Amino acid sequence: MEPVRLSTKRLDEAVLAMLSLCILNELPGQPGIQADPGFDYDCLKRLHAQGYLAACPHHPIHTIWLTPEGARRSRELFRKLFCDVRSIST
Repeated sequence: MEPVRLSTKRLDEAVLAMLSLCILNELPGQPGIQADPGFDYDCLKRLHAQGYLAACPHHPIHTIWLTPEGARRSRELFRKLFCDVRSIST
């Protein structure tokens, strides 16, 4: 069997989608939405570089602040990757 190459783009999308499950609050005056950490550090750095995280994570990771665009994209990707949106015909 041939070795499989990891798609970091797809991994980043999956992690960003999963962050939508961890949203704790949306406080006014905050740079984004706070989520609990627990994801791959390198992936979080890539998401920050793409503008989805408000600050670059540093070890140890205590909280992750999504930007407003990161929160929007996170929810969008979650629906795309994990929700069954088949239409129901009557």
